[in-house]
Amino acid sequence: MISRASLALLCIAAFGVGCYISPFLLPLDILSRKLKGPAEAKAKAKPLPTTPAPSALPTKSLPEKNQEDEIPFKQERSYKNIVGFQGDQNDPFLGVDIHIHRNGEADPCSRQAHYHEAEDQDGDAGLSPTSKALLYAADRFSPEKSLDTFTKYDFDALMTHALAVGNGSSALLQGYGYSCSAPWSNENHYLDTAPHLKDKTISRMLKMCDMGPGRTVIQLDHGKLVRVPTVKSYPCHFHTREGLRITSLEELATIAREAKIPAGECTKADQAAGTCDDSATSERRELHLYAVPASRVFIFAPKFVGEIFELPHVSVPLDLPVWLEVISLEPRVFDVFNFFDRDESAAIVDKALKETSETHRIKRSSTGASKCPRLCASLLHADLTHILH
Repeated sequence: MISRASLALLCIAAFGVGCYISPFLLPLDILSRKLKGPAEAKAKAKPLPTTPAPSALPTKSLPEKNQEDEIPFKQERSYKNIVGFQGDQNDPFLGVDIHIHRNGEADPCSRQAHYHEAEDQDGDAGLSPTSKALLYAADRFSPEKSLDTFTKYDFDALMTHALAVGNGSSALLQGYGYSCSAPWSNENHYLDTAPHLKDKTISRMLKMCDMGPGRTVIQLDHGKLVRVPTVKSYPCHFHTREGLRITSLEELATIAREAKIPAGECTKADQAAGTCDDSATSERRELHLYAVPASRVFIFAPKFVGEIFELPHVSVPLDLPVWLEVISLEPRVFDVFNFFDRDESAAIVDKALKETSETHRIKRSSTGASKCPRLCASLLHADLTHILH
């Protein structure tokens, strides 16, 4: 009779032998495959979840945005530091209309095309249309060109692009600055046949800024000029009414903050206080800039005889104030005050009167003499000492 202990040992041995030879007789995973098959078939028969079509998604919670609002500006942070944002609500161009004058013209040829009462404060953290145009233009430069490294020539190209090229749907100026076309004929301009501009709208202001090879004067700094991004033409440079050349975004922002409401108009606060006419209310300040073609010099744009141009940016000995007074509109003549001191002007007068060389002595100018004989003659015989003083 077999004892219980022996029976237990025999069962353990039989179990071990069965485990050893079972893979050769019956694969261990056959049961898992049998059970897994129906589950996989069931899963394949069930359709996978799909993403709803855009029209099926809820739209009430999604605010509508223009395509331009979603353009990411790569240099926005640098731009805000340069122009002096304080937080997100201090754009220097908020409430400012830009007016562009051709060089030497008193009346503007174009003005800012669009602005918004709220200036997109909610959608773009206080960015005005002017700031958007400047940032869009900045992103058109080469990737390694940072706003922190812009020279005055880079600024000229940036400003010209922002005003006359725009961001795809509109330029900053009305009609791409078409009304700021060159006063001379610009037919057959080289931009009209440029291969990279084929079938594209070319602003006439760009043709005014770049007068073409036959009209562009080669100045000493001509090799430093930076062409307008994407267009590759020469840019204008921009001045204030007093002739101060704007050379940076920081300087432009400073001038914009100093812009004033047009004469004869007032703010709503002034209207509420009863200090102005109800019919002359405005909240828009005007920034007047004078566009000078590449390699040309700035020309003052007087409106009337007796008009004064104060020139605080001109430095003279003893820090005296310098200003111009308009003597004549045609020809354009100014009386310059405090440009020389008395000793300097006396030395110039003395040398001029003693000059005997035919090419250097004082004589009547032949330029425009036929158009203004009376005025030119009177100026010729005027007291030279008085003019210089």
